[in-house]
Amino acid sequence: MKDEKTKAGAPPALSVEELKAENAALYNYIRTSTNRMLRSIGTAPLGDEELAGMDMLKFDPIGVIASSFEQILENLHLTNDKLKLTHEELKAVFDSTGVAIIVVDGSMKIVSYNLTASKMFLKPDPTRCYEAICGQGGPPEICTLCQVFEERKQVTTNEISIGEKIYKVIGTPVMAADNSNVTHVVLAYADITDRIRSMEAVEASEKRFRDLFENANDLIQAVTPDGRFLYVNSQWKKILGYPADRLGELSIVDIIAPEARRDYLRAMDRLREGAENIRIETVFLTCAGKQVELDGNVTMSHDSSSPAFFRGIFRDVTAQRKLEEEFNKAQRLESVGVLAGGIAHDFNNLLTGILGNISLARLYMKEGLDITPKLGEAEKAALRAQELTRQLLTFSRGGSPVKRLISIGAIIHDAVVFASSGSKVTHSLSIPQNLWPITADPAQIDQIVQNLVMNAVQAMPDGGELRVDCKNISPEEAVDLPPFLENRHCVQVEIGDEGMGIPQEYMDRIFDPYFSTREEGMGLGLATVYSVVRSHGGHVVAANSPGHGAKFTICLPAEPKGKPKKTAEPPVSEPQRGDGNILIMDDDEIVLDLVADLLGHLGYSTEKVTTGEKAVECYLAALRRGDPFDAVILDLTIRGGMGGKETVREIKKIDPEARAIVSSGYSQDPVMSQYRQYGFDAVVAKPYRGEALANALKGLLNGSKKG
Repeated sequence: MKDEKTKAGAPPALSVEELKAENAALYNYIRTSTNRMLRSIGTAPLGDEELAGMDMLKFDPIGVIASSFEQILENLHLTNDKLKLTHEELKAVFDSTGVAIIVVDGSMKIVSYNLTASKMFLKPDPTRCYEAICGQGGPPEICTLCQVFEERKQVTTNEISIGEKIYKVIGTPVMAADNSNVTHVVLAYADITDRIRSMEAVEASEKRFRDLFENANDLIQAVTPDGRFLYVNSQWKKILGYPADRLGELSIVDIIAPEARRDYLRAMDRLREGAENIRIETVFLTCAGKQVELDGNVTMSHDSSSPAFFRGIFRDVTAQRKLEEEFNKAQRLESVGVLAGGIAHDFNNLLTGILGNISLARLYMKEGLDITPKLGEAEKAALRAQELTRQLLTFSRGGSPVKRLISIGAIIHDAVVFASSGSKVTHSLSIPQNLWPITADPAQIDQIVQNLVMNAVQAMPDGGELRVDCKNISPEEAVDLPPFLENRHCVQVEIGDEGMGIPQEYMDRIFDPYFSTREEGMGLGLATVYSVVRSHGGHVVAANSPGHGAKFTICLPAEPKGKPKKTAEPPVSEPQRGDGNILIMDDDEIVLDLVADLLGHLGYSTEKVTTGEKAVECYLAALRRGDPFDAVILDLTIRGGMGGKETVREIKKIDPEARAIVSSGYSQDPVMSQYRQYGFDAVVAKPYRGEALANALKGLLNGSKKG
């Protein structure tokens, strides 16, 4: 019914477009108002396309706004949760940091602080910064916070004391939005107490070290790998006398005495190769050129934080060495009496044997008996006297070592076998095939080995085992060697026995001349060993071995890369007769007559003179009369006149083809071992048998000058 009324009496219904057109103002109002409200609450406004075609009568702006509010509230809850979590995280970091942080506003009121800061406050729950930090009612005269407010920039105070602690303070300003003023200041306090205390301890330690370094009685130096000085102490400058301004010009090589440079530079090489500490005896030169003897240690710094350098600490032992030398002189003078008495005793015994047998030979001749046995006994006594003089010369000056590169393995073997033959002693030899060669006199090495073996044999009269062990010793393996052998390759020879050993009270005297624990001993065997070893640059020590018995250890410098030359033994020949005109010079009438008679018996004609001057005159006269001498035999030493060395030089000026033999009892004289360098063509050492002189002369006349 209603519908009918509507259809009959009401106007016809309008379309949406017609309604929009008729209510355009209302449409714009609703859209504008809704969008304004959406913008005010932070929601995106509705676009034209979102309202197009919509039934304005059905549009609900309140619902749209309410829905937007719901979304906003949900986002706010999520944001608040995140902010709360972030705040808690930041507060945990804020409180756990080791740096104390305080936030202060413009009135110096504390706005916030962390847990570390609360522990440093001088009073609990402070209101103002100066109350917490300074413990007073107002800011101090010098205040980091005040500086930040005044300067409006970050301010750093390196050290500030709060209680017993020391802090470094950094004040950072927080500016207003328009940058017009400082609204807050963040103060950060870093505890540097331990660092300051450590620095103070280091400084104190460095001061103590510097005092020790400068006031030390030893000479201390640091040298770069290329030899330049980094620093030296006061004692170094005082002893050596070099001014500080010259150190930059000097190298370590400049101050080492030439004879000590090799060992010092070798020690530096060993340190470069990894050795940790090397003890060394060396000699430095002062600024005035004087030598200073030093004993010390050198090491190398390998600190990765700084370049490597050599450190040396030395003690001046010059005065000590002089005192030792004087003491040794006194000891030598004291031993001269013992030595002279022993020599006199031994030679008197030997001379008694010689003179007694000669006297008996004369009696035998009168009675028509054979005198040969007595002459033989006299000869034996003379040979014993020769051996005694040889050992005395070896002891006094090391003899005259004719050194050459040799392999000592065979020498040791033969000496041990020979010296122990005929005894009840057995021997055990350990001689490696690769034993390094040494530069030595083979005869003297043979002599000292025989002396030690004979000592061992005499220590074991009822038999026992003699042990001989040889081995190579490299510088790294050297233990308890004297400084002059520390940096050397060595050959070590140990000779031990199973006897009673050496009494401890005799240990310091066993190498003394004429000291012997046996009644029949001469006391020169071990003295000779000591002298020979030292003359070869070596070292010998004696000890009692753990299993009883004595042990002698010899160390001699070796040449690991050396190659000894093989030498042939000279042929043995009988005394030979000959002819020729021979000039003999000797200041001893007995020797002169003996040599003249011997050579005359062998077919030579001779002329005798007692001085070098007369020898030159006779030689010149013989040349002028056309009857030159075929050879001259010259004694090396002439008392009060020109000796053989000068004489042969003058004769060679007259006749370069002259043939000369040198003869002397001074076997230690270098002329005897290097006779060709002094103009001689052959050598015969006194005392000698007649056949030795005859064979030398025959060989010289039959061969060339150089033969």
